[in-house]
Amino acid sequence: MTNIIDVDAETDRLYNSAREHMQMLPLDVLVASANEIIDLNAIAHDELRARGLDEVGRWVGFDKA
Repeated sequence: MTNIIDVDAETDRLYNSAREHMQMLPLDVLVASANEIIDLNAIAHDELRARGLDEVGRWVGFDKA
């Protein structure tokens, strides 16, 4: 049996989750991100590597992340 993912529903779920978490960010971080002073995507990649995860969230170990 194949698992079929409703991409639109999953995208909506992730978008809503991100919005909820963004509300907790300090104003200066939001402003810096909105003005491309900091790159939240780069920070997310750094955090995944720090957890030993690849770009899809799979454990690959710290030396390969």
